[in-house]
Amino acid sequence: MRSRGDPICLLAAVVAAVVAAVPAMSCGGDGHDVGGSADPDEGTIFAEVIPAATGGTISTGQGWGTLIIPAGSLEKDAEVSLTPGPAQSGSVTSVYDVDPADTTFDPVASLSIVYDGEPGVGNIVVLALLANGIWEEVAGSSLSEGRLSGGISVGGRYAGVLRTSPGQLSIDCAKIWRDFSPCGGEIATTWRQVATCLEGAPFPLSAPTYCPDRAGTWGLAQLGVVTISESSESTFLNQDATSADFQAPLSCFPDGSSCSGITRMDEWFTSCQANKGGCHCSGLQRFPVSTSQPIPLRIDENDLVLLDADGIETGRKPFCVTGTVAVVEDTWTAAGGEPIRVLRVLNR
Repeated sequence: MRSRGDPICLLAAVVAAVVAAVPAMSCGGDGHDVGGSADPDEGTIFAEVIPAATGGTISTGQGWGTLIIPAGSLEKDAEVSLTPGPAQSGSVTSVYDVDPADTTFDPVASLSIVYDGEPGVGNIVVLALLANGIWEEVAGSSLSEGRLSGGISVGGRYAGVLRTSPGQLSIDCAKIWRDFSPCGGEIATTWRQVATCLEGAPFPLSAPTYCPDRAGTWGLAQLGVVTISESSESTFLNQDATSADFQAPLSCFPDGSSCSGITRMDEWFTSCQANKGGCHCSGLQRFPVSTSQPIPLRIDENDLVLLDADGIETGRKPFCVTGTVAVVEDTWTAAGGEPIRVLRVLNR
């Protein structure tokens, strides 16, 4: 590192993905301090020569900004830099310049920056690219544990900006499974993965020995960006997790605990509220996220045909595109488990 002083019409109805992008604001309007702290390395350029074959990582001095470039993302070996700078109009974080600005990343690189402010009620913070004076949201970006991350396809100036929260997407996985039938369509583009529907989910959640009366279900909660071309597929998951919804009696928690104060139960990071003499909790078990290596494939009518290094077919993933929604059949395997069929729901 050198320091030098980023046709199933029913399915479309199920996945209503209308996100109204409004201009970013500099204040929350409800007393919250929406502006995050400044990166302590503002004004310093951090540069690396990144080998195209292996990719690499660039971080600012204290790690507030990190750019992960996967293998094969660059056309050739190149010097890439990451420079934090002061927040500018519309941003609630330091800005981060990924240079050269005309660099392209395919598959996408992962840019992660610190945000420690409070967006306020009705707002969310998203990663955005400054283009022609306008902050354009990076599709699929997310905020988790104080870091804002997303998959970026080009260099340029990035920062965290405020948007009005679109609320939760309503995904009816049982209906998606019931209605899915391969139909093909124009799938070669970049998509946001908005849901992953496991066949047969939600599954019963096992109860720990110290809390045998805990009851609930679990499923899969993956969000990110999927880029499909005529010859490959790459995926950047900014959330790779299993999700749980359960009810537990107060006897399962330490004496004096309130439901709102319970943030962890076993492997689940939880949000709980009082309900029926106990606590009703939603939880996530998060896994490390990364950009996948490009998967060789070809598109054959209704299927993504998976290929090995010699171009030999190894499997098929049926798909259907209707309007702005695509559904792709795939598999998911839990640690030590057997593969489970899934439908990945994509939106553009």
